[in-house]
Amino acid sequence: EVASSKSKDQVYMTLFSPQYHSEAVIVTPEEVGLVSIRDELGSAAWLAVPGFFWVFVAASFYNTYHERTGGSFSDAFWGR
Repeated sequence: EVASSKSKDQVYMTLFSPQYHSEAVIVTPEEVGLVSIRDELGSAAWLAVPGFFWVFVAASFYNTYHERTGGSFSDAFWGR
């Protein structure tokens, strides 16, 4: 369970898990490594850039092969 409260412009969170705690623990987001959704999405977008590049390269190879030979992807894969 997570509960949050704001005191003097400092955010504190109350964390509790019966598996790890006998009583609730009060921490700041920095102490537990909490990051914003904006930061997570920014990191994910930078990880996706190389993937988009390779999808573009694969699509370009497929289109070039199809234009030159009229064959399908499976033809190119099996060397027909």
